[in-house]
Amino acid sequence: MRTLDPQLFRFWGWNTQGDFGPYTFYTKTNNALTFYLKAPPHKPPSPLQTLVRAQLKTAAALWAAQLQTRRQRWELATKRAHLRINGYNLWIYWQMTGDAATIQTVERQTSLALLT
Repeated sequence: MRTLDPQLFRFWGWNTQGDFGPYTFYTKTNNALTFYLKAPPHKPPSPLQTLVRAQLKTAAALWAAQLQTRRQRWELATKRAHLRINGYNLWIYWQMTGDAATIQTVERQTSLALLT
């Protein structure tokens, strides 16, 4: 385990918490940034974790398979609606939840067809 002055990372505009690459970062009570190599999991993923990971992979593959113009439309919709996410995040939300009502609201607010 190593402890570094967090001001060094903050100088670079970096305030990481959690896993980043092969490391786990956290801030101690004295405001020192600590990091160590990420430990491997102690047990295999649960069936639910496996299912959710497969759904995320499928949603990402579907996003990549979309035409560039359609992906740009989702990006533009998030900008027009002043959402704090990007088009990919909105797509993943829709794929994971199936919440068509929310997407239709974004469509109505932005005058962009996303679900067609």
